[in-house]
Amino acid sequence: QTASATPASAPSAPSISMATPLNGSVRVNFVPGAANGSAITSYDYSVDGGQTYLAAAWASGSKSFLITGLTNGTAYTIRIRSVNAMGSGTASNSKLVTPFTVPSAARIVSVVGGQRSIIVTFNAPLTDGGSSLVGYSYSVDGGLHWSALPAGTSSGSVTISHLQAKTSYKVQVRAANKAGSGSSSGTLTVTTK
Repeated sequence: QTASATPASAPSAPSISMATPLNGSVRVNFVPGAANGSAITSYDYSVDGGQTYLAAAWASGSKSFLITGLTNGTAYTIRIRSVNAMGSGTASNSKLVTPFTVPSAARIVSVVGGQRSIIVTFNAPLTDGGSSLVGYSYSVDGGLHWSALPAGTSSGSVTISHLQAKTSYKVQVRAANKAGSGSSSGTLTVTTK
């Protein structure tokens, strides 16, 4: 009786289906390649287009893993490869991705009470979180309720109108990017005329 066996080889290339940017990290979803006769035991990843690889924090059977320790606002070219007892397989397709988070806090310089209005002077956040700012919002009740500043508003001075006369307001400002709104500024209290 003759037994035949197929020699094992390194795995075929997996395919990255999605690379989702997060705060200082990227979630990689993939379709596994063929194991080629020897079970896949781990995955390697590259953030420089395949020049260097590191071992992924991968749970057996999962079709995703998280790459951490990345810098928000920096573009990375992600590739992955499967590993079995025969070694590392062919690299996957590449995905270009830029991690990001919400902006840091905007900074109020001054608030001046006007006729049923407040003039707020503020500076942009120190960091945009790795994604361009898309707008600002303000609160006049210490952060309980928020309203958008007019589209195109950037740091500088802006007038908040249609307020009650001779009323005390607790003013805050915050910036937003595509990840959402950042932390609010400090609170300055002002009374309208």
